[in-house]
Amino acid sequence: MLMKKSLSFLLCLPLVGALAWLSGCSANGATGSVPASLPDSVRIQVDLPAGEPAMTLTRASMVQQLYATIYTLPQMPASQFCTQERGPHYTLMFRQGDKTLVRVIAMRDGCRPVALAGEAHDRQATQEFWRQLDQAIYHASPPASVQWLALMPIPQAGHSSQTARILSAATTQHLYDAILALPLAVPNNGSLTGPATYQLVFHTAHQTIPSSIDMQHNLVSLSGKLQSRTGVYTMNDQFKRMLAATLAAAPFAPAHPDALSFLIQKEKASVSSQTARIDDQAFIATFYAHILALHPVQSRPDCPSEADKVVGKATWYTIRFTQWSLPVLQVSAYEGSCLRVENSSTGQPYQGDQEFWDLAHQAAGKP
Repeated sequence: MLMKKSLSFLLCLPLVGALAWLSGCSANGATGSVPASLPDSVRIQVDLPAGEPAMTLTRASMVQQLYATIYTLPQMPASQFCTQERGPHYTLMFRQGDKTLVRVIAMRDGCRPVALAGEAHDRQATQEFWRQLDQAIYHASPPASVQWLALMPIPQAGHSSQTARILSAATTQHLYDAILALPLAVPNNGSLTGPATYQLVFHTAHQTIPSSIDMQHNLVSLSGKLQSRTGVYTMNDQFKRMLAATLAAAPFAPAHPDALSFLIQKEKASVSSQTARIDDQAFIATFYAHILALHPVQSRPDCPSEADKVVGKATWYTIRFTQWSLPVLQVSAYEGSCLRVENSSTGQPYQGDQEFWDLAHQAAGKP
């Protein structure tokens, strides 16, 4: 036994470290070894509801690092506890030229299994594997060719939104490229964990790319939705000066929403929901102006009512106003034995009058 352990140790000595790395020598319980043929590309398909297109990474060093990491993953324990949340699944096709070497399916939910074609048992994904996969997705996603930009400072409590457009493609592309040149804090995320100071939307010929800026923590995000680069970046002083100049030149004015999303959820025997997009500009303007004119009130801790939920007498409304895809205003409303209207961003409740509820019911009846 001692002789076998000594031989195993020698195989992993630094003298042959590269060979050991590719052969799966590790202390994490990994099984198998990396095949001799190494890939030069990997095709990545993500099974999200929007049906995002596949992307291909051709940076050979990153492809081979991810490939080797997969073969060092340990086998999934037979008695592993699995959570029930739903996450994205990734299909990875590793290729050498036109030849497919292996097909791998990685699931970012449950027990986080990684299944290799031809293997009888799943492997257990590690944090290092997800880090490398996120990096691969980031570098496989192309930069966007942006045409114009919509901007909005996050309004202070009691103030309405101000929006602006920058129609110069050169100015917009310059700002977008400056974001991509910043140090990457988190790849393949695209959302901030803290409060945003500004909301931006970059517009291309085929895509809208939301962006958020957190001045307090010096972060800026891009959400390319797997069609273009997605990540959170760390701002530097040079970028902040460019941003300040861009904001100073932007023609901000009171927001005029051009779209309304209306979600209704009713709880009876079971919860049902209905979503509608309303493009009637006159109706949107009337509804938006009336909400802005509502008076703030004190919060009622007894509304929504637990009794309404028990008997199935509860209706929730989520009302989202957008302009140029910017999130101008979101209001939630509750209708049951009591009535409640609230600004979703600030949590400020308002006195919903009869005209508000008439407009809400009218919106609910629109196609």
